[in-house]
Amino acid sequence: MPQKFNLGQFNPFIGFKVDQVYPVTGLKLGQLNPITGFKLGQFNPIGGFKLGQFNPITGFKLGQIYPIAGFKLGQIHPIAGFKLGQIYPIAGFKLGQIYPIAEFKLGQIYPIAGFKLGQIYPIAGFKLGQFNPIAGFKLSQFNPIAGFKLGQIYPIFGDILAQRNDI
Repeated sequence: MPQKFNLGQFNPFIGFKVDQVYPVTGLKLGQLNPITGFKLGQFNPIGGFKLGQFNPITGFKLGQIYPIAGFKLGQIHPIAGFKLGQIYPIAGFKLGQIYPIAEFKLGQIYPIAGFKLGQIYPIAGFKLGQFNPIAGFKLSQFNPIAGFKLGQIYPIFGDILAQRNDI
């Protein structure tokens, strides 16, 4: 059952008084957030926590600008096509969580290949983190045949390792 607060009463979940303007999103408690599609203080069914509450995975409050990807929590990610905080269907972890293979956050620029995690890899034609059926391993995983990671400059030919990795 949702909690109700009197006007001017302190809301312990979000840390400010009812009817006070929320400094991050610029709207009042109980007002509809047009980006996330639910009211301030309402339970977020995607992330599993309340708007304004601290998210332990991403390390910032819901509705705050995500500093790496440059969009708000709950907003559709234009490249990956899913909401921030939702389980990433290919890699099986949440957006903003450390990617265990590559050791960087989802949405951050991949320093070797120069594109974002979840974006279509233009040479190989599949998403970063997706299983490569030709090479037989995941993109950014160490390739034991070639001796370096997929997306890294191929030292012999001077170009990016693409579809075949059996040279």
